[in-house]
Amino acid sequence: MSNSIQTDISAMNASRNIKIHQKNIQSNMEKLSSGYKINTAADDAAGLAISEKLKGELTGLEQAQLNVQDTVSLLQTAEGGMGSIHNMLNRMVELTTKASNGVYDTTVDRAAIQDEINSIISEINRVTKSINFNNKTLLDGSFKDVNFQIGADEKDVLTVTIGSLDAAALGLDKIDVSSPEKAQEAMQIVKDAINQVSRERSKVGATQNRLEYTMANLEETYLNLSEANSRIRDVDYAKMMMEYTKNQLLEQVSTTILTHRMSNAQNILQLFY
Repeated sequence: MSNSIQTDISAMNASRNIKIHQKNIQSNMEKLSSGYKINTAADDAAGLAISEKLKGELTGLEQAQLNVQDTVSLLQTAEGGMGSIHNMLNRMVELTTKASNGVYDTTVDRAAIQDEINSIISEINRVTKSINFNNKTLLDGSFKDVNFQIGADEKDVLTVTIGSLDAAALGLDKIDVSSPEKAQEAMQIVKDAINQVSRERSKVGATQNRLEYTMANLEETYLNLSEANSRIRDVDYAKMMMEYTKNQLLEQVSTTILTHRMSNAQNILQLFY
């Protein structure tokens, strides 16, 4: 091997390798400290694009899960109000059945029964106007074609309508128990009202059940996409530590070689003695 001062190829190679290993060590440390193997587009341009797209979908799925929970809360509020109305209607069945009995044929008795029925009707109207969720009244007929975003895609929309359950909509404003015959007619009106409330309550319950399946699907999709994004972007610490250790060793070896080659100048000087 020739000895020269102006151009020492071995020293130049060792110096170049040191720079490469230092750059790799810096990259290894960045990935180890951040937990990501893709921190910039330079690390993996295609992988970064895919990962960012997945992150957007994950963010949408996360919010969709919150939307579903809010929708379920709204439906539970509506269903609770319907349960109260059902209880009041069952009491009205009792009262109209009582009024249908000819035993209660005095004006005072029937007036007392009618007064209680009227009081229940007023309470039903109050409930339908007061049951609300986030300032949206639920049972007065104004809750129509309300859209709920239950997925990360713009097409994942659930439209909900809850019919009016006030006294007029249920036909309760026609109830008159001033005679046994009218009381018998009132019995049928109340039974029809119960069926109407039951239909609306059934629709709300079915929607809640559907949302449970929706939530399960969102959670499963979120888990799968998170796993896919992790494979693309998250660092494998065992593998990265191996690379970090390897690059440290290579840097030390290259430094040793460079130090050895730098002693070449001393060897050249010895030729002059």
